[in-house]
Amino acid sequence: MGIMEPIHLSGCAIIEEGKLLLLWKKKHKHYEFPGGKVNLGESLEEAARREVREEIWCEVDIIKYLIKMNRAGLVKKINK
Repeated sequence: MGIMEPIHLSGCAIIEEGKLLLLWKKKHKHYEFPGGKVNLGESLEEAARREVREEIWCEVDIIKYLIKMNRAGLVKKINK
């Protein structure tokens, strides 16, 4: 088995009036944060903003970096 190339993803936890926005993904039958793959040359912040625009048609400001995870979902870094 070869070495897997890392896939970089970015998303947003959007909280408004004490409510957390999650998107229902019918195909996978689960909820997730708005977000997706980071394009070549794009920062994590740029990708997060773009994905939110594409998925829910709104603009967001990134106010806090939350977590970075590896493929297994293990937390690498919190509150950059």
